[in-house]
Amino acid sequence: MKIIKIVLVSAIIPMLFLIIFCGGGNNNDGETAEAHVQRGISLAQVGEYDKAIEEYEKALNKDPEFADAYSAWGLALNGLGKYEEAAEKFEEAAGINPNNAEYFSNWGLALGNLDKHYQAIEKFEEAVKINPRLAGVHANLGLTYMKMGKKEEAKREFMAAMELFKKLRKDEDVKKIEEILKDL
Repeated sequence: MKIIKIVLVSAIIPMLFLIIFCGGGNNNDGETAEAHVQRGISLAQVGEYDKAIEEYEKALNKDPEFADAYSAWGLALNGLGKYEEAAEKFEEAAGINPNNAEYFSNWGLALGNLDKHYQAIEKFEEAVKINPRLAGVHANLGLTYMKMGKKEEAKREFMAAMELFKKLRKDEDVKKIEEILKDL
């Protein structure tokens, strides 16, 4: 009987150590923050946004400064139509890594979905400053200017997007922009 008690006590002490010093074991599931984000992205791609968000939360519990986790979370929220919350996540991501054009572009999309066009333009322009060769950002700027009735600015951005799409040999995107320009 004494041997069993000693074995149990010797097994409990390391478990207590893990619980006390490792936050209850929440961060010790053996997975990296990156693995949680990748799993979340896979879930989001099949429309499982709520499950994806759980994975992003796990990633951020492991690494609170993991900007890609905030960005992916924002994309999932966008997919759920929660644009205000999505904008907040993209803002978090951009705050951690202000040199990532994608974060600003996604932030602009979320703001555009909220009809906050002036703010969306600011974010798209920030993305262009970081990387002026992103055709999609120029196209989104064009669409936003078009919604605001600013035809000259819209044309300028659509032309920039079209040239970049041509260089990337994205013929379908070039055709879409040509159609938009005909109607502008």
